[in-house]
Amino acid sequence: LNQMGIGIENISIVSPFNKLESYHDCFKCSDLCDIADESDDYQLEHCRLFGLPDLDHDNVDVRRILKEYVRSQVDRFGYEALRADAARHMPPSFLVEVEMGALPDSPPIHLLPELPYADPDRSTTLAMDGAS
Repeated sequence: LNQMGIGIENISIVSPFNKLESYHDCFKCSDLCDIADESDDYQLEHCRLFGLPDLDHDNVDVRRILKEYVRSQVDRFGYEALRADAARHMPPSFLVEVEMGALPDSPPIHLLPELPYADPDRSTTLAMDGAS
């Protein structure tokens, strides 16, 4: 729900996120647009993880399409919960919206965020702010 497994130079073949405006720019990122400082929340949410293009969750179309996709998969397959890999690379507000059901009048989705921090206080903060 965050990175695309293709280089930014090839996004024209990725549907529906085949336009540059679907991704974050490299403002405040390293020269390669990668995360340079793992303690910088801005970089974690806006820069590329291992060079993978990073979806812009502030783009209303990106956010809507991702939430529609999650909801469709939960409804289709009857999942009781989802694991959110790389949760720290997504805005907590997006994770909350998914957890609340992703779409209006939809039942909640139990979300299990990946919390890789060695610091339990930081993991707890992400879990409480972004997903529970």
